[in-house]
Amino acid sequence: MMWWAVFFVSGLLFPSYSIQVPVCAFGVLICIGYTRCVPRERPLLWRFVIVSAVALLLYGGTGNEPFNPDSRRESSALSDSCLNACESVRTELLDSLDDPRLSEKSRRLLSALLLGSRDRLGYELREAYSYLGIAHFLALSGLHLGILLIPLSRVISLAPLDRRVRYFAIFCFVLAYAAVARFPASLVRASALTGAFLLMRGLGRKTTLMRALISGCFVVTAIDRRIAFDAGFQLSFAAVCGIALVAIPIISCFKAFLQENRFGRAIRIATAPLIITVSINAFTLPLVLSLFDRAPLLAPFFNILMIVPVTVILYLGMAYLLVPVDQVRSILALPINGVAYLLWNTPMQLSGSPQPALLAGDVKIGLYIAGLSLLILSLRERAAHRKYVLSVSAILISAALLAGLFRSGRDCNREPVVERLSKGSVLVSNGTKLLIVDWYLNRFEAIQSVRGLWALGISEIDMLVICPATLRDHRGIGFLVSRISIRRALCNPYLSGGCTDVLDILHSRGITVDTLLEDLSIDLGRASIVLHVPLFPPAPSQSLKNSEARVRYRFVKGNHGIKKQIDGERR
Repeated sequence: MMWWAVFFVSGLLFPSYSIQVPVCAFGVLICIGYTRCVPRERPLLWRFVIVSAVALLLYGGTGNEPFNPDSRRESSALSDSCLNACESVRTELLDSLDDPRLSEKSRRLLSALLLGSRDRLGYELREAYSYLGIAHFLALSGLHLGILLIPLSRVISLAPLDRRVRYFAIFCFVLAYAAVARFPASLVRASALTGAFLLMRGLGRKTTLMRALISGCFVVTAIDRRIAFDAGFQLSFAAVCGIALVAIPIISCFKAFLQENRFGRAIRIATAPLIITVSINAFTLPLVLSLFDRAPLLAPFFNILMIVPVTVILYLGMAYLLVPVDQVRSILALPINGVAYLLWNTPMQLSGSPQPALLAGDVKIGLYIAGLSLLILSLRERAAHRKYVLSVSAILISAALLAGLFRSGRDCNREPVVERLSKGSVLVSNGTKLLIVDWYLNRFEAIQSVRGLWALGISEIDMLVICPATLRDHRGIGFLVSRISIRRALCNPYLSGGCTDVLDILHSRGITVDTLLEDLSIDLGRASIVLHVPLFPPAPSQSLKNSEARVRYRFVKGNHGIKKQIDGERR
């Protein structure tokens, strides 16, 4: 399998869409191997030659040609008819879910969990799942495929068929299901893994989860290597690697310490989901931080909490689709609606307040990857100096995770940093973190602000200053305070007098809210922020424009007596 990795990396390093470089690389490797290997190792060399030849043929296939969205390769009539048939089946299944017996939430969730139609889900629900670290439940992947294959494999095993025929029937179902779901990247990875595993088992070859994963994924990426750069594919691949390289060895080691009785089996069954979930989150942590700037710490707990209702609604939903009988559907609709209500409202409630998480600035990725690599080596069978390697791994991972604790102490002694996070927000930080909302903050700009704070490793704000006299969209402030912990808020006096919805949002989060009634200087160590309050209340015969009723601010460097005004006079 190492040579598959060598082939794939060489293909990415030389994107010339020519097989000359890989041919030369493999030719040199074969010559070196032939001159240095002993006669008893020649069969292994010939196996490598076969793998290389297959790899080069795949590399020279149509998937590695330059991508041109305007060009469309001619396909055979058979493939077109198969795809059209799958698309018609998908349309019929989606139409069958538009049943008045199902609630609107049930229809949307079943469309996403069974057929991958996530466009029916609202952005708020998808963002809530992502915030809690359970977004993979809404994207078709190996989890959904495995849940659906359990009863199917049991039914097929009862049929008087040859083993290879049974494996072929299961693979046909997997392929048809992926086609009906329009081949999402995570499901393509799961289908490739299942196909490779079934093929090796059908040929009577001993295989492991990691071998099947590498074989299937490299075949898929050789056919179309663009899929390797899909975030869903990367996360799915890393999650299975975590199961194969970390979870399974830990479960095996844990099994050796338990007695073979009912109590021991019960403990293994109860702890296996937790070990698998923690291993997946630990293995995907660097990738999650690079993609989303945040990794929720309670994700293992939320995953275990959601797995049972997701499994139940998958089975009930599949039965609802396969049994188009009114009486049966009327019975199934009741539990489906109840579980869908739970799957919809529980994440929305849990995501309504800031959750503990690791941010991009909290982890030293280099140290963490080094520690994780040593952990994988220590969990291998017959690993040398296992206790020593495991101790070094624990030290490196702990150092990587504790690195962010000393960041705030260092920030207090440096020059204040002023950074615009979005069109309507500015961050001033040097240990004391002050966020200024100086323009209308809608939901989109609030998301930008939150992502910017996460990227800087900030999950808590000491002071929030709201400068505008009015806020047209309250959802921005609501989203901000639901994702970032805020200790104190200073509000424009006109905002405090007229926009009670914003104040209610702030008070509901337990935030101390004060009204700016006079000019205020906020000390930031080496500098300060001076807030200038508008005339309040205005004279009875005087009316102020919105631009005149907003709070203005100045950034003053205290050590040098230099005054610098930063975008506080927005008109």
